[in-house]
Amino acid sequence: MSVSVEEDLVARNKAFIELMRKYHPERDPRRLRRKRKAPERAVMLEPDHVPDAGKMVEAAKLVPVPLTSADVLRAVACVTGYSVDELRGGRRFRDLVRARQIVCWMARTRLGLSFPQIGYRVGRDHTTVLHAACLIDRLLAEGDERVAQIVDAADRVLAQRRWRDAA
Repeated sequence: MSVSVEEDLVARNKAFIELMRKYHPERDPRRLRRKRKAPERAVMLEPDHVPDAGKMVEAAKLVPVPLTSADVLRAVACVTGYSVDELRGGRRFRDLVRARQIVCWMARTRLGLSFPQIGYRVGRDHTTVLHAACLIDRLLAEGDERVAQIVDAADRVLAQRRWRDAA
């Protein structure tokens, strides 16, 4: 009598559930599944609108969460269309390098990380991060619109990620 692997797994699963019901009725898998409630989700914000933080916290019961370098990487990746792996990778296309430099500048100015810490997280030497931060500072001072747009959009994304569910 041959039993397929699937039939054997189904039979063992049924036997396990019956044993759990018999000896641990409080841990019945079917009852546990019914008791779970889906957490309430925060309302997604429009890209050009960041509401008052106090009102947002009261309305959605959200708590502030410290931002990390991973949040900055994801925000710039979201805005520029590159993946996080591409931002950490070794390719050197002009737009990709500029996005990577913006990540370094934002990690320095928004998070206050040191150049070696940023370099470790982005996969670059600390001197490269120093160059990136100085370059983006200079470009913003000169009024480079493209860089300013990317930074503003990434700031909006970070503002949305700054507040997370309290549960």
